[in-house]
Amino acid sequence: MVGGGAVLGLLIALVTSWLAQRGAPELNEATFRTVVLISLVPAVLGVLSLVIGARDVQGTERRERLEISFRRLGRRMMLFKDR
Repeated sequence: MVGGGAVLGLLIALVTSWLAQRGAPELNEATFRTVVLISLVPAVLGVLSLVIGARDVQGTERRERLEISFRRLGRRMMLFKDR
């Protein structure tokens, strides 16, 4: 889904710049501003959907703490030695 949105965004930018410049090969300032303003619309909609629709859910079960220790690896592993 993310890749589809990226492709769609690039196509919209391409069409917008092509129509605004009537096929000119260089991107001028006005067209760049138009493309940036159009790209702000889905960005604002995405942030609004998170602000309005996202809810924090509390976990119901407790997990035991993971203990990580390098001492359990042994001296051979710590020194990277072969037998």
